[in-house]
Amino acid sequence: VEGFLMFETVFCATSATIVSGAMAERTKFSMYIVYSFFISLIIYPVEGHWTWGGGWLCNDAAESFMMTTFGHVFHDFAGSAIVHSVGGVLALIGAIALGPRRGKYDANGKSRAIPGHSLIMAALGVFILCQHNLSCFLISTAKLRKNEHTNCKKCHFYFVLSVICRIFAPK
Repeated sequence: VEGFLMFETVFCATSATIVSGAMAERTKFSMYIVYSFFISLIIYPVEGHWTWGGGWLCNDAAESFMMTTFGHVFHDFAGSAIVHSVGGVLALIGAIALGPRRGKYDANGKSRAIPGHSLIMAALGVFILCQHNLSCFLISTAKLRKNEHTNCKKCHFYFVLSVICRIFAPK
């Protein structure tokens, strides 16, 4: 149960970070907390229930909407559709509501570079995202293959090792 809760919590947080990426540098941190709370408390759990919790998208009863309309139910491998649909749709709504980044374009409409704030934090974010995606897909694949964790652990180890070697490889 605790593992499943952690698994779902990471998915929920990922949905909120997709939105934060689209609205970066245009909202205050307090608003990030507000919309992350809203996404985490209301939107993501409802959509997650539709797919994984016995909701209308995964209801395989003969008279259900999905079976009568399409003949089969919706299956979401590793949560990709749920996470990215929640994050993507809300990111699009937020980006449209906020408009373009101020200072990103000059008077002629030409793009200006906006320098990053911290290269170390950006690199850490990439590493965490890489670990999350790899772990997420490996766990989901292991569920499909009757919990063959040994191969997943080896694959994870070799992937991380190859990323580290590439970082420190001479140019």
